[in-house]
Amino acid sequence: MDRYTSGIAGLALALATAPAAAQGPPATADAKTVMAQLAGIWQFAVYQPGRSTPVTTGRRDMRLLADSLKLAWDETFDDRPADGSGLLGYDAGADAFYLMGVQAGTRSPMFLVGHAGNGAIQFDPATSPTGLANRPGVYVASSVRIVDRDHFEWLAADGRWRVEFTRLAEL
Repeated sequence: MDRYTSGIAGLALALATAPAAAQGPPATADAKTVMAQLAGIWQFAVYQPGRSTPVTTGRRDMRLLADSLKLAWDETFDDRPADGSGLLGYDAGADAFYLMGVQAGTRSPMFLVGHAGNGAIQFDPATSPTGLANRPGVYVASSVRIVDRDHFEWLAADGRWRVEFTRLAEL
């Protein structure tokens, strides 16, 4: 059975590794290349400051959609009955990346908007009149950086967490 691509963190991080990203916002062709690089099955590990071992681990399956500008994902955790899913995409008209995700056990969805620069995609919580962007946890500024073909990372701007992704297989 075909699974949606996993990991909010995984998607965002993989997008950041496109060669054009360090020079400025990517063209649509560059965004398609980044999305293709992120497609696959990933193992993730979540770390908090001062800890050398992960606080949780899991798997994210990221699947490239037909237009090549969106990745859908499903994720599962190794140590708890939680799962999540989401979508990472690029809007050429706005020259921006966007991330939408949900996880079991959380009260509200995550909406992030990002721009490429300095070798990463810098994400900020999307604004909303209901104040969703002001909630703690994953609703913080963050960045995604591709380390190499088989690794990427997602970092909270305030340092409260980082997620390391390691490729298990290509899709």
